[in-house]
Amino acid sequence: MTKEEYAQYEKEDTSKALKKRLDEFEMRNIFEEFYGQLLDSVRSLNDPSLPVSIFLAKKDEFINRGLDSSHYDKDDIKYQEKILGLKLRGKLERQIDGIKKSIIPKQEFVDGS
Repeated sequence: MTKEEYAQYEKEDTSKALKKRLDEFEMRNIFEEFYGQLLDSVRSLNDPSLPVSIFLAKKDEFINRGLDSSHYDKDDIKYQEKILGLKLRGKLERQIDGIKKSIIPKQEFVDGS
């Protein structure tokens, strides 16, 4: 967020533009936490078929497509495999589920759920 956007937030601005920006900021933060934990999992597996370099190279595409819900597939693993061009099912599935479970309570807290 820019300093100006944060100032608007501090003044309890309720404009649609700021709301959209705050939603994007929240999504980006959630993504960063997810992706950081995903990279840690990939590194700890040390599986040559899951090169960390591909995860790093595809990060921007991953977030950009993730913010555009028209690209979202209900099967998270399938969606991630499409972006990364890697087979994840059976390799990272358990770790991805664990990461999502660890992030959900934080997201609910931020959302006020």
